[in-house]
Amino acid sequence: TTVGAFPELLRHEVHGLLVPPDDPRSLGLALARLVRDGALRMACSTQMKQLATGPLAWSTVGRATLDLYRELIAS
Repeated sequence: TTVGAFPELLRHEVHGLLVPPDDPRSLGLALARLVRDGALRMACSTQMKQLATGPLAWSTVGRATLDLYRELIAS
C-alpha cells in the first residue's frame, strides 16, 4: 500500500502495484490484474528481486547503517 516509505522506495507498475491503504476494492483490482497479466507479474517480480538483493538487501543496509554509526561515534 502507499503508506510509510513504500512510495519512495517502490515504483508503481515497476516493483509492484501500489494501492491506497484501507481500500479493499483497489487491492482486489490490483491482485486480479496481476493474476491476469503474467508479463507484468514477471516484470515486477524481476525488478523487486533486483531491489531486494541489491540496494535494499539487509547486508547492504546493515553495512551502511554500521558505517554511519561508526562515523557518528568518531566525530
